[in-house]
Amino acid sequence: MNLGARRMTAVGSEDEAFEALFIAEYGRVVGIANRVLADPHEAEDVAQEVFIDFHRLHSATAEYAPAWLHRAAAHASLNRLRGARRRQKREAAQALEESDHSASESDRSELC
Repeated sequence: MNLGARRMTAVGSEDEAFEALFIAEYGRVVGIANRVLADPHEAEDVAQEVFIDFHRLHSATAEYAPAWLHRAAAHASLNRLRGARRRQKREAAQALEESDHSASESDRSELC
């Protein structure tokens, strides 16, 4: 067997291993994300990100794969919640600044 054929076999078996891992763990990963986020659509987005990150960084045959995926789903979901809170605070502060700015402009125009 030449080197190219061995690579194709390894790639094929890695793809098959990842597909099997995905099928076995997708429901659990989405479930974890959904419990944290309470939003099934966001949970599916998180699950996709987690699987993409795992595929990019690790072998699908790694013994720690299910644990890594479950922990990553929880952490990614918590990060989403934190990001949403930060965004809400930032938008509220910005809206307050804009309302203060427009109020001070209207005060100035009344004085003139």
